[in-house]
This record gives sequence, structure tokens and C-alpha cells, in this order.
Amino acid sequence: MKSTRIYSAHILSHSVNTVPGPVTELTVSRVPSKPDSLSVSWDAPTTPCTADDYIIEYQLNNLERCNDTDGQRTAFTTTTDTLVTITGLEAYSTYRVFVSARNDNVTTENSDTGTTAEEGIYF
Repeated sequence: MKSTRIYSAHILSHSVNTVPGPVTELTVSRVPSKPDSLSVSWDAPTTPCTADDYIIEYQLNNLERCNDTDGQRTAFTTTTDTLVTITGLEAYSTYRVFVSARNDNVTTENSDTGTTAEEGIYF
């Protein structure tokens, strides 16, 4: 009679990090009396997972309302806040702003466009 042996193995299971949802209600707006700045605000993701922090980047799309550009993305900051002001931009220019929610180095992204300074007469 053959004997039957039963083998078992101990398997460790690690949970996979859940990707945070994208930010919502992303708004990019002018900063009064500061033609080189944009205010950026958003609501934090709540599902499927919250974010630990946010990566803010911007890209120049149109310089001084005259010249379309193929601007490179520029890293601005990493923050835990849901409101930032980007300064040192070209006045009277259009930018696309990217906000990425990050959780354990996994990110989701959302973007919006804003123009520095008010429309009107430019010198």
C-alpha cells in the first residue's frame, strides 16, 4: 500500500495599495493684482482611496496671448493642501495646470487651464 503525503505551504499575502481617485472640482483662476500668478484649488479624492499628498505641475500653452507654445511640464510643488498659488509665471499667458493625487507613489491626475491677468489692454 502506497502512503499518501500531504504537503502544505505557508503563503504570505500582501494587500495591493489602492490608487487614489482623481481630484475633483479643480479650479484654476487669476490672482487679482498679480499678473504672474494663478490660484489652484481642488477637492480631495475620497474614493476609492484618499491621497497622501498632491503633485502640482504646469505647462505654458500660449505666451502673452499671441504665441501658441509646446511648453514642457514644469514641476511646481508637492503639498498636502488643496489650495496653492503658482507664482513667477508669464503675465497674460495661458497655462494648463496638472494636479496629481498620490498615495504610496501611485498617482492619478486631473488638469485644468487658466490665464494669468485680466483681459484688456496689454503693454
